[in-house]
Amino acid sequence: MFSPPIQAPRNGPPQVSLHVLSLIITHCFAFVEAIDKLYALWISTSILPVWLCRRTGSPNCSRESCFVKRSSCIAICLFAISAPVTILVNCTTPPPPPAARSGPLCPPPSNVHIRENSQPNTILTQVTQDPQGQPLRYFLNGIGADRFQITPSGHVIVVGLIDRETSQNPFTLSIHMQNAEGQTCSTMMTVTILDENDQSPSFVGEDSFVVDCGLSNVRVGVVSARDGDDGENADLDYSILGASTDFGIDRKSGEIRTLRPLDGQVPVRELTVTVSDNGTPRRTSQAVVRVTVRPNCSPSISHQMAPNSPLPLKQLRQCQAQYTLRVRGDTAIGTELTTINQGFGGSGFSIVGGNEAGSFRLDPQTGQLTLTKPLLPGTTELAVTDQFAVQPCISRVLITVVDENNNTPTFEHPSYLFTTPCGSKGVIGRVSAVDPDQGLNGVLTLSITGTSAFTIDSRSGEVHTTFPLPAIPSAYQFTVTATDGGQPRRSASSVVTINVRPCLSMPDQISSPTTTMGTYAYSAPRCPEALVMEVEENRAGIVLGSVMGRDANPGGVLRYMLLPTADSRHFQVDTVANAGRLTVVTPLDRESEGTIIVDVRVLNNYGQFCETPVRINVLDVNDNPPVFPQNQYQFRIDCTGQPPFTIGTVEALDADLGVNGVVIYSAPTDQPFTVNPSTGSIVLPNYLAAVSSGRQILTTQIAASNPTPPRHNALVTIQVLLAPSCFIAPPQQPPPSARYQMGSLLAAPPAG
Repeated sequence: MFSPPIQAPRNGPPQVSLHVLSLIITHCFAFVEAIDKLYALWISTSILPVWLCRRTGSPNCSRESCFVKRSSCIAICLFAISAPVTILVNCTTPPPPPAARSGPLCPPPSNVHIRENSQPNTILTQVTQDPQGQPLRYFLNGIGADRFQITPSGHVIVVGLIDRETSQNPFTLSIHMQNAEGQTCSTMMTVTILDENDQSPSFVGEDSFVVDCGLSNVRVGVVSARDGDDGENADLDYSILGASTDFGIDRKSGEIRTLRPLDGQVPVRELTVTVSDNGTPRRTSQAVVRVTVRPNCSPSISHQMAPNSPLPLKQLRQCQAQYTLRVRGDTAIGTELTTINQGFGGSGFSIVGGNEAGSFRLDPQTGQLTLTKPLLPGTTELAVTDQFAVQPCISRVLITVVDENNNTPTFEHPSYLFTTPCGSKGVIGRVSAVDPDQGLNGVLTLSITGTSAFTIDSRSGEVHTTFPLPAIPSAYQFTVTATDGGQPRRSASSVVTINVRPCLSMPDQISSPTTTMGTYAYSAPRCPEALVMEVEENRAGIVLGSVMGRDANPGGVLRYMLLPTADSRHFQVDTVANAGRLTVVTPLDRESEGTIIVDVRVLNNYGQFCETPVRINVLDVNDNPPVFPQNQYQFRIDCTGQPPFTIGTVEALDADLGVNGVVIYSAPTDQPFTVNPSTGSIVLPNYLAAVSSGRQILTTQIAASNPTPPRHNALVTIQVLLAPSCFIAPPQQPPPSARYQMGSLLAAPPAG
């Protein structure tokens, strides 16, 4: 009736499967009705079922968990009594399958700030932790990433002092996180270096000026200083140390003016000018300014004689009538500027000083002052008189040439195209415009219309996002307008397009991690994080380097392409061969654009791709000559005091960098003056031999050149008007007879 006993294996009791158990239940079914009451009593006490359950080693045994059909339980009991077989009873609920681990939870792109010169190990921020509390591996990449470090706990710290004035600012870093299962995520972080007031202002430009005596509230000159800091730390204020009753200085512009008429009894006066920034703590610098007061109160005519005048001009008094004119630079020749008619009583008007270039004519009968030559920017001072007046005097005419707002701003490019990944926040690019006008007419203000997603720095032209850019929309277009400060205002516009690349979730910037085709999953290519290459300007056909993507798919072939931008036209990438070799195809000009960023896309056979930004630094070569800002310089000098005498300074600018932009000045060796090769300061080392015609005009050329090959040169003409005080008479020689009489004790005169 029962099946033969199951032989137990050597290493333990027999194990009964569900199939064998069903056969046992079938054989025992005939006994169900006979022992029904016995079963009810047996199941109510739960002694045997619980005992059987515990023999299996199950931790959860109770009446409820061991409840089975009657027939099954009876068969189990009978079989357990009649055969030495162990029945495994699992009374526990099987555990749920383990949940799939989630990858690291990356925060959105962030923008953090740190002050320059912060101590090493200063914490900037802490990135995300693993949701399950497991340790993560962190990777920090990007240009300038060597200035920072990320700790095992996810803290981003500074590894050394960062100087804002000499470092990249801001830093754009990518942070990649990887857990123990190899799951990864990435985020971007922009680190902005905040300025500290660690730079003291320094004076630049001239510190020696000349002013006429006898005049009040006239411009002496302008001192200027620079400060490498930013914002309030670079906002400078000027002041004169101590109480000065003779001079005052404008707090912001540094312009020095006379407070009262000066006499010529003290020919040289020194002022200590202080410049201070508005940072905390305030930093200051001082410079001694030398002011030379022209004697006799007639700067251009102090020792001349007026034609047909019985009186030396140095004895003439100052007229009460003085003239101040503002003339536009495009004033037509022949225009009447003013009429000299105050303080004069005769009809012998003449210009007796300041008209060495012949730019003005004064009608001797009417006193009308007329323009005869085009004017250069600057200020000209004329001295005029009426020779036939009852009481002749000198009247001064101060003529300032002002610029007219006759030029429209011009953008460096008619349109701009920038490409940036989604999630970007901060500076996206820079637009640039120029205006050749002077003063406020040439000061440009930039503004944006047509978008609220971006702002623009009104001076520098840097375009900033107002929030992290999402993937949609994938492109923005708006208008940037440049407006000058003249009257009437002139403006120009340029269209800016910004393309947003798709958001990238993997640290190696792939378009899609895998693509499944049939039963095989194809992996996207892997690209370098970022590359930096260099090339000298003005060179074409130069190989910069290779992008070299990696393909994990068997037998795959990678293709390379340049994403179209305004600058990608200068380059070419090998499509398939040579691992994405990047070549310059058109010459680059560093002075126009010193850094170019292009994006190289790497694609596999299945349409998947990754992208690498390539930063190309354009290196400077000596391809620009020095340029003088004006075609001619005119100087006037009265040699008062002791030599040497400073005549003036010329300055040439070179657009090149470093030693290529150094300018060296030189003057002809047959001239009586010298020029400082570094500063361009022209000096008369000593008095000159006397001449018979009073003032003299020396005309020559100053050369500016580069020290590095190929040498470039520029010439500028200078005219120096020398006062009679710059000449000394040669010693008088006694007649021959007197010479021999004086030397009779030493030598006799020649015979005959």
